[in-house]
Formats: sequence, C-alpha cells, structure tokens
Amino acid sequence: MSGQKTAVLMSGQFRTFAFCLNTQHWHVYRRYPDLQFFVVMQNTPEAPAGVQLLKDRYGADRVHVRLIDDPTDLPAIHLSFGDYAPTVNAAPHERLLLQHWYQNEVLKFFQASGYQADVVIRMRADIYFSNFDHAFQQVPDAVHSPYWGRFGGINDRFAIMSGRATQHYFGVYPKIQKLLDIGCPFHPESLSKASLEDGGIASIDTLKTVFTTYRADGNHRYPEITPDDTVHMVSQR
Repeated sequence: MSGQKTAVLMSGQFRTFAFCLNTQHWHVYRRYPDLQFFVVMQNTPEAPAGVQLLKDRYGADRVHVRLIDDPTDLPAIHLSFGDYAPTVNAAPHERLLLQHWYQNEVLKFFQASGYQADVVIRMRADIYFSNFDHAFQQVPDAVHSPYWGRFGGINDRFAIMSGRATQHYFGVYPKIQKLLDIGCPFHPESLSKASLEDGGIASIDTLKTVFTTYRADGNHRYPEITPDDTVHMVSQR
C-alpha cells in the first residue's frame, strides 16, 4: 500500500484527540506515506488545538478542515424505528442522526476537493489504538472493518475502503428515509451496512485491530464483542 494516495476522513468532535493521535499515528497513519486529512468537526473549544496537532505533525498542506456548528433543521425520526434495532441505541435519535449528518458533510468536503484517493480511512478522533495488523488483502469497492463492534451491522468507528465504497459508507444521511422505508431499523451500525448493500458494496470483516474509545473523563470504553460478533467470527472460519 506504500505507493497509494490515502485520505483520512474525520467528522464529529475532536474530544480526546490529543490523547489518541500518537496511537493512531503509530498503528495506522505511518503505514500510509501519501496521506491527506479531510476534517469536518463541530466548532468546539478544543477544535483549534486538534487542527493544530494535525498540521504540526503532517503539514498544513495535508490537512483540510471545516469547523462548523450543528444544524438546527434535522428531521425527526420516530422512536418506533429504534424499537426493532438489534441492540439498544447508545444515544438519543437526534444525536445518532447528527453523527450521520457529519459523516455526509465530510464526504461532500472530500468530494469537492477533487482529491483522488486510492484508499480512504474512516477514523474517529477519540479512537485509542493498542493493535492494528495492516497486512490484509484489500478488495476494491469494499469496506474493511473489524469483526467486533458490529451490533448486527458493521463497526462504524474505524474502516478502510477504496473506490466508490466511500460514497455509500459516509453517505448514509441522505438515504436514511429510504432505508427506513425498506425496513432497516434506526440504528447506526445497521444503517451503515444497509447503505453499503444499497450501493452494491461488500462489507468485509478483515481488520485485525484492538482499540478503545477514549472518553472525556479519561475512561476507556473497551472493545465490545456481542454474541452476534462471536457467531459471525465462527461462521467465517
């Protein structure tokens, strides 16, 4: 993968990025020499410092940023659409909808740049890595994600993809009503996988990685392996 152009798409909030960047660099970024960052983040007090960390480490010419405020006109999603989610949603519907909105905004920002990336990495700012085995065979027009944290769909925190897969992985927001209409529950991991299916994109659980979510209070949310993940892992042997 050393000769490929790579884009890292980040969205949402910087939160604990200052504690996580070193782990992201060591386990992931250093393996991709030709790297560009496309960042659309909520304009919070810690956002300028997060941007500066990226620019100091990778160069200002490789870091493209929009700091924005949350929208005030998101559609209301009826609570009943979450009733049949494979796991209980971890946040209120409006917060989950905002997550998809930000992902779609960073997708549009990336597409408008005209940058032609061979590899696109989905990264949350609060991911704290302890392991990543990057020696996997990348499949074109597919999304590679961990086998765990799927919750009935796919892990939506960290993924590596190529080609037109990017449009469908990050472009869930404008398709939400369509996906709900065909029966998909309002549930982030389910919607992400349904969007890939809608675009004819394969979801492949080939990323061997361990990371935690580093909370603002300093606590780590450790990898969650559900019965669904275990069954899926065994079935792939």
